[in-house]
Amino acid sequence: NRFEKHIIDIQALIHPRHWSLSRQLYTWLDNFLPKNLGNHFPLLQHLFVDHSQDQICNLVIEAFEQLNISTDDEEKPEKISEIINYCQEKLLRTGSFDLPLILSTQSTDECQKLIEQYYSICQSFTFGKLIQKSLESSTSSLQIIYTYTQIYHTIDHLPADVEEVKLSAFRTELELVKKVKHHYQALTNFRLLLIRVDYHGEHQHILSLKHVVQNEYVASSDRSVWLIFHLQRNLINQVNNDVLFSGWLTDMIDDLNDRELIRQEILNNPSYQNLVRQPEFRISECIFDGDVHQCLLRSCQYDNIFDELVDRCLSKFRYITVQINDREYISERRHTLLQHIIEHRNNSTSKGLHLRSIIIEKLMMLIENLPPSDKTRFVDWRLDALTNAITIAGRDQRYQRQYRRNRQFCHRQ
Repeated sequence: NRFEKHIIDIQALIHPRHWSLSRQLYTWLDNFLPKNLGNHFPLLQHLFVDHSQDQICNLVIEAFEQLNISTDDEEKPEKISEIINYCQEKLLRTGSFDLPLILSTQSTDECQKLIEQYYSICQSFTFGKLIQKSLESSTSSLQIIYTYTQIYHTIDHLPADVEEVKLSAFRTELELVKKVKHHYQALTNFRLLLIRVDYHGEHQHILSLKHVVQNEYVASSDRSVWLIFHLQRNLINQVNNDVLFSGWLTDMIDDLNDRELIRQEILNNPSYQNLVRQPEFRISECIFDGDVHQCLLRSCQYDNIFDELVDRCLSKFRYITVQINDREYISERRHTLLQHIIEHRNNSTSKGLHLRSIIIEKLMMLIENLPPSDKTRFVDWRLDALTNAITIAGRDQRYQRQYRRNRQFCHRQ
């Protein structure tokens, strides 16, 4: 009745068994949050990117349906355990790398078990593997991928029968409807359509996007439409996950370009020195043979940390010029110095000493042999990744960025 308004308690609409297990699951999740870090980071939304209390309840209801358990059945411990395990596995698939990062700082058997489960699940699928599995299947699926890969980043190595579009490319909802309809009607050669969405900037359109895709969905088709939600780690707590995707497959993949997770033994070791001694985190030198692109591909994927480090150090220099007219050359001089230092060795012309190689060699010697003078800093790189403001607020939110930042702190020390 439009003239009478009544407040409805959401609990009255949910079966008591669903409600009880939802509260049990929520308490289990809340226990993971460290109580000695920031008020706004980390939150449960950072650990499980689609988290909301409604979503937890919805997941419990889904578990009852998928496991063919009726609310009228007798409550048995094994059934409850089966439901909880189902929900936990689903939640781990939506976990970001902040989850094992936080769990690694808590030395309990349960946390270590969950880290192993997380690695087991995440290493079993990558974005490339999910796409390949979809293309090999003859059935259609509704899939959501959450990622910290930014919307302006290129997704590498997409197969020829996969099409990607950005939601911002559609001026009207009608254009979007036509695109999805044409895809399912096999009017294109693409088997899979990826719709990339700026989750924070385009959040108001997600509900209508969901309905468009669901309304045009053809279960008997061998074509699929996936939604890719591009997240920013520092903005997750500012958005409510108020759109529920019941029946959709949901995964969190920090990096769509299939970079491997940090090895578990590294994650469990808080030492900065141990971190930077690992092959994948060492400052490396690539011998330049004329092809910059190939040089960077062959070198460690963190190679440019040296370039960033030099750039930041040079920014601390203060130039004093006698002539006012010379001030305009300061930036030019700084750029020249930077290029001389970061220049890769040219294998075709240089056989002797090389400035970049010398600096890298001596820097790694200092890092490996000199203990940090300040015992209160650079103690645990994992805590720094969770508490450093630059790391949290950085726009490029891929988890590798966190450790590159913390490597810089260690290298400066």
